[in-house]
Amino acid sequence: MRVIGRMMAVAVILLAGSAVLAQETGEKAPPKMSAEQQAMMEAWMKAATPGPQHQWLAKMAGTWSLEVKSWMDPKAPPTVSTGDATMKMTMDGRYLKEKVNGTMMGAPFQGLGFTGYDNIIKRYVSVWMDNMSTGIMRSEGAYDEATHTMTMTGTYVDPVSGKTKTMKGTSRYEGDNRVVFTYYDTTPDGTEYKSMEITYTRK
Repeated sequence: MRVIGRMMAVAVILLAGSAVLAQETGEKAPPKMSAEQQAMMEAWMKAATPGPQHQWLAKMAGTWSLEVKSWMDPKAPPTVSTGDATMKMTMDGRYLKEKVNGTMMGAPFQGLGFTGYDNIIKRYVSVWMDNMSTGIMRSEGAYDEATHTMTMTGTYVDPVSGKTKTMKGTSRYEGDNRVVFTYYDTTPDGTEYKSMEITYTRK
């Protein structure tokens, strides 16, 4: 149903574009849109137009140094590694693309993520993939202006148990040049613990 709806929306937008082109070239205009088609076009245009949330994401564009702390056991000291991240807006300012290179558990690490703001559901959305998995992690959440913190929650399939687990990530924005990302996982009994902390420092 979603695919059909998008196809209809594209058809309406193309119809509107054809009408404008016809006016400019003097050609015969296509049939006028109905009120329903007009409303559909306006709704899709509103959903597709970047807003202030996307402009806020664009402030993250640039290159960053990373300090990564990882906890395999919440009671043990973390392992520490470093990396670099490059961020830039893509799709005409709709999504923030993040590309990470570094090390993880002594092995080369590559990660790729996209974060955006969905105008329809009014929430930030994100996908993440890296060379230590063949899956794609999806999450969504909100930004709290009072604490300057974005909290995202999502799910992934645990490779050990084969079961779906819930994850949570928080990003605390400490000015324009420093962000602290904290990733929370759960133990087999469901207890939440901090499994990773990444400090981003703008280069």
